[in-house]
This record gives sequence, structure tokens and C-alpha cells, in this order.
Amino acid sequence: MLKKIFDYGENEMRRKEKRLELQERMFEQSVKKDRVTQYDYYILKEKWKSERKKFLKLLEQIKKEKPRFGKPYYKLEIEESELESLKQALKEEL
Repeated sequence: MLKKIFDYGENEMRRKEKRLELQERMFEQSVKKDRVTQYDYYILKEKWKSERKKFLKLLEQIKKEKPRFGKPYYKLEIEESELESLKQALKEEL
């Protein structure tokens, strides 16, 4: 009688483990692994290059100003409309 009780507990644990393994396999099969095609990679690379060019252009417009009195500071030489368009573009990406 005791053997049946202890075997029941062991069998129940084995059944739970098997259920978990089965659920894990089903989940792995249901989730498709994302693969980036060569075309998608090319598009992403081109977007990254264009963003990098924009950023480098913006960095080139930053100049360090040294006043006669006080601490030096950085000055951004950009038009207000251009700044607004950059802000808008960043908001759209988020």
C-alpha cells in the first residue's frame, strides 16, 4: 500500500515533467524564428548609412566658442526650421 502511494507521487512528477517538455516543444514550434533576408539586411544597412550621414552633418555644425570672459561653450549653427524637422523625424521614429 505504501509502495502505491510513493509510486503515485513519482509517476505524477514524471507526468508533469513530460507535460512541461511537450509544452516547451509546442511553444518552440509555434514561435517562428525571425530570419532576416538579404534584402532586409540591405535595406537596414542603407537606412543606417543615411541616419549616420545626417548625424555626422549635425555634428559638423557644432562649434566650440571661447568667449573673452567665462567658460567656453558649444554652439550649434543650425536654422530653427531644420531643428524642428529633426525633432519631428525623431518623434516619428519613436
